[in-house]
Amino acid sequence: MSRLRPRLRHEPALDGLRGVAIALVLLYHGGISWAGGGFLGVELFFVLSGYLITSLLLAEASSTGRIGFRAFWGRRARRLLPALACVVIACALYEHFAGLNAAPDFGADALATLAYVANWHQLWVGSGYFAQVANVSPLQHTWSLAIEEQFYLVWPLVVVAVLRLGRRRAENVELLDPAAERASDRVPTSRLAALLGLSIAGALASAAEMAWLFHGGSGLNRVYYGTDTRAQGLLAGAALAAATALARRRQRRPLSRSGQSVLAGAGLAGAGGLAAATAYASGTAGWLYQGGFLAVDVAAVAVIACAASPVARSPLGALLSWRPLRALGLVSYGVYLWHFPLFLWLTAASTGVSGAALFGLRCATTLAVAIVSYFVVEQPIRTRRVTGRSLAVLASSGMAAALVSVALAWSATGAEAALANLPALARPGPALHDRGPAAVGPAPAAAVPNGAAKSPLSGKRNLRVMVIGDSIGLTLGVELSNGEQRYGVSVFNRAILGCGFIDSGESDEMGTHYEAPNGKCLTAFRQWQHDEAAIRPQVVLVQMGYWDEMNWLQDGQVRFIGQPTFDRELRGRMDLLVRMLSAPRVRIVLLSVPYTHPLPWPDGSEPLQGSILRDHEINAMLQSVAKSFPGRVSFFDTSPEVTPDHRFSLFVDGALCRMPDGIHFALGTSPSRLSLTPCMRHLQAVLFPYLRTLVSS
Repeated sequence: MSRLRPRLRHEPALDGLRGVAIALVLLYHGGISWAGGGFLGVELFFVLSGYLITSLLLAEASSTGRIGFRAFWGRRARRLLPALACVVIACALYEHFAGLNAAPDFGADALATLAYVANWHQLWVGSGYFAQVANVSPLQHTWSLAIEEQFYLVWPLVVVAVLRLGRRRAENVELLDPAAERASDRVPTSRLAALLGLSIAGALASAAEMAWLFHGGSGLNRVYYGTDTRAQGLLAGAALAAATALARRRQRRPLSRSGQSVLAGAGLAGAGGLAAATAYASGTAGWLYQGGFLAVDVAAVAVIACAASPVARSPLGALLSWRPLRALGLVSYGVYLWHFPLFLWLTAASTGVSGAALFGLRCATTLAVAIVSYFVVEQPIRTRRVTGRSLAVLASSGMAAALVSVALAWSATGAEAALANLPALARPGPALHDRGPAAVGPAPAAAVPNGAAKSPLSGKRNLRVMVIGDSIGLTLGVELSNGEQRYGVSVFNRAILGCGFIDSGESDEMGTHYEAPNGKCLTAFRQWQHDEAAIRPQVVLVQMGYWDEMNWLQDGQVRFIGQPTFDRELRGRMDLLVRMLSAPRVRIVLLSVPYTHPLPWPDGSEPLQGSILRDHEINAMLQSVAKSFPGRVSFFDTSPEVTPDHRFSLFVDGALCRMPDGIHFALGTSPSRLSLTPCMRHLQAVLFPYLRTLVSS
């Protein structure tokens, strides 16, 4: 016998709440400064999803005495998969033709997205949500969809385990009292109370685990992406659904006027809390992972309880029922799916506009695509206007198209694939540039031309070189180590990601929030001092300073290079590093900070740390340090080899030199990364002989 699909009373305010949630996400990814906590819109979605899904399950159990797993999961698949497949196909086609702008390993990202395990995949590959990396995957935002789908898969089983009494059937589970006189009594009050207690306990356990893992040093990505640590929002919504069902069971009369006032007041308080969190929260703030997310969930529960109440009329409910917000809420799923790739593709460079105009263009384009998706793809399949054989053919064709697109993208995406095709683009370069007077200290030895036949320095003891610095130094060290045998050197790469000379305060890398340095940076100077004692190098190469070009928040004030207070601290830190690296006869070489051109900030503007003026200022300071320690410290200008045009460029003399992220040095072009980029061959040809001259002088 067929059963009617369970339905809930439609509350327009809940559509408006979806609109608010997706608007917060758009503001955050658009880089709007006063919405630094806009990522909490995803948490609002989690709470709302937990509430609605649990309410649907309880409604089905109450009206039929059973829950149909296959029907439930089928509805979820029709609602979510078609639009997601369209986004994956579009992103795959873009990535296939993106060349150097392609995201690393997009194929794996796409498969993880289609399998709804994107959160664990991104955790596995180390994709940080709050860190700007080269060529961000256009599917990075699907981590939240994966968490929700995992919840949809498991939670019905948990609900049935709590509510069941009787026999299990192939597809359905009979619940208590299927023949009860009142449909609403088919699920006993005791079972609802048990479900409420389980939901609350689960939310508290999830929040406690998040705090425990955060304190235990598991990393921000682990607690942010983990299904177990983010389940608290979904379970908070589930608890609200169970509590609402209990309240309706026990209270036969309409809510009193005083009760309505309390509920309306709680909703307004919750809305105020969410607004404050949106304005002041930061994705890297420790308090957020030590009960902060749970506090946001409680605020969201209060707002949803008020919005979902058919009797508690309040200003908040009226605001959330505003037609534009409701309309945005109806297409919120499509907006969420499409906004991230479109925001990545529509930049100041690609559109010619920036600031508010760029944000408006991004939002308008996203909304237009989402509306088309809603009426052409989502609704026809969801409402079964496409049924039977047509639906099966469409579903199989769509999935096949998605997989074929992924395969095409996988064949030509990522840094490795892009780099592998670059040798054909390279053309013979001119002779090496003259060094000129930029280096402080003895003049370098004659450059060894690229491809020289002699085996230089083969009869001499290897020169021991330790490389320290930031991620630019790390990629430089990888490339320099490829010339060890050729030039008779031993390179020890001890650079640490994300470190600058400055270690106090918080830096603004992305233009959206200030973030404390990598924890390892706080002890980096001491670590390098220990490394120097253990390795006993003859030369220490320092490639650092990029992070010091950013704005820093110190003692409540924004400071940056060029300001006297900041310059004094920065110069003091440089001097301190030189003094700590005080092993006898060790020469310290400060390498120039290369010109950079980082990816645009979320609002489309150019990052401050890419400023040529700031680059000049920090290099002038490095030269000044070298002059203050004659005989021990030298400054070596790498720009003739890596930025000969005095600006950032991916290519030097027609061959790849830098990564597409606009910051780092490109790695070798062979799959094994044992070969060198031409600019690095040129740099080695002047740098290594120069270092040997320093040591022998």
